[in-house]
Amino acid sequence: MKQEFASYEYRTHLVFIFLYISTNTMNAKEQINQQLNQLNEEQLNQVADFITFLKFREKLIKPNLNTEKLAQLYQEFAEEDRQLAEEGINESADLLTQEERL
Repeated sequence: MKQEFASYEYRTHLVFIFLYISTNTMNAKEQINQQLNQLNEEQLNQVADFITFLKFREKLIKPNLNTEKLAQLYQEFAEEDRQLAEEGINESADLLTQEERL
């Protein structure tokens, strides 16, 4: 039977592992490695899925933005944006003028 991705039971199990880890004197990596050595293949696959989920979530929360590239793009398109905005304002003014004539 295929396990549900990051199921409640699985997440609860991981929370207990991390709580257990935080109460011991070994560093987290050592403790996780010790715990991983005790897991069966299915459990290891679940841990791998959870790690993938954590990495994906991190990218969603903190996208890798290159501020220099964004500034360059802003400069590159600033004039075009200004022109489009001006055209939109002029078009709106023309439509209002036509509306008034009716």
